Amino acid sequence: MMIFLCLYLTDKIEHNFVMVGHSFGSAERDFTLIEQRWKVTNNNQVLEHVATAVKEGSPSRPFKTFHMGKKIL
Repeated sequence: MMIFLCLYLTDKIEHNFVMVGHSFGSAERDFTLIEQRWKVTNNNQVLEHVATAVKEGSPSRPFKTFHMGKKIL
């Protein structure tokens, strides 16, 4: 049904396939390290726990985190 809707709305459907290995860039590797650290940590309840998992995700090259809390005027 979705294909027929697209054909009705447009004259041509073009589908592009990504290159093999596209998901192995540096950003994906960084997110994988953070995700692995997140799964090891059992105490994931508040934002500070997320920041700790990000910082400890890559011990050889630690990631930087910035706390952007409320400003007190």
